[in-house]
Amino acid sequence: MINYELLKDVLTMAILNSLIITSLVQRIKEALVIKCSRICIIVSFITSLVIGTLFSLSFSNLKFFPSLWSSIISFLGADFIYKLLENKIFKSLGDIKNER
Repeated sequence: MINYELLKDVLTMAILNSLIITSLVQRIKEALVIKCSRICIIVSFITSLVIGTLFSLSFSNLKFFPSLWSSIISFLGADFIYKLLENKIFKSLGDIKNER
């Protein structure tokens, strides 16, 4: 049987984590010299796992594995939010390279 309350909590934390991760990854891209999109994806994934899990553990009643799932979902969501807002709010990786 599906625990809908737990699923709702995991998805809610994933949405909040996605917003934080998207902003944080944008700052990391601007601060570091990232020349490859693969490196950017790896940095985004690691940031999502670490920050997302810690955020979920700190500010919700989720245990470790649901917090980890929330982080993985937030990585997928953060990528979608970033691509949706890439040229509207956030700068693309190519634009950041051209500015330097």
